[in-house]
Amino acid sequence: MDKILAWMDKAIAQTQSYMLPVLVIVLTLEPLMFLIILSIARVPPYNPPKTHSSPVVQEPADEKSPSDLERGVVPSVTEAWETALMIPCHNSDREALRKVIESAYPHFRPQDIFIIDNGRSRHPQDLSFRHWLKNLHPDLVYIWSPIGSKNAAQLVGSLAAKNYKYILTTDDDVSLPENYRHPIHFMNDHQRAVAFPLAGTDADGNTPLGMVSWQD
Repeated sequence: MDKILAWMDKAIAQTQSYMLPVLVIVLTLEPLMFLIILSIARVPPYNPPKTHSSPVVQEPADEKSPSDLERGVVPSVTEAWETALMIPCHNSDREALRKVIESAYPHFRPQDIFIIDNGRSRHPQDLSFRHWLKNLHPDLVYIWSPIGSKNAAQLVGSLAAKNYKYILTTDDDVSLPENYRHPIHFMNDHQRAVAFPLAGTDADGNTPLGMVSWQD
């Protein structure tokens, strides 16, 4: 027992001696990586067409179609197209991603949706995912990011969508709810970002009383 305790004390002391160097490396490596990426990366310019059209948002239903009455919402036009949707992904479940994209259509045009594929090679090894996206809609914006990092993919997407006033980012398996609104009324000189809570659902969009509810 004494030998075990002595070994544990020695291991703890050795771990503590390496803790500061490891912490310094972790805190400095990622910003340094971004600086290197920005210095060598060439992001193709993307200039979305200027338009005075408005995105579709949802308001309480009046005398509309039965399907709209069932959902309690109908499409209406109230805001300018000034928000881009950015979805970083890699090796995504295509059915889940399709649901995410379809959930965005009431609020975003296809050309406002940026799919950032964050791989680990200079060029995509397989173009089938890009072709699949373009089959969903040819105006969806697909960008390959050769850095296997979600943060780097978000940076690349932000640069590509720099002409938009706002950017919404979500994961490739997180759909927008039917009652989603662009939270631009919260934005001001003091509040620069808004975060949304996540709710777990099953594949059918339901929230069972089991593990999914407990997770929330």
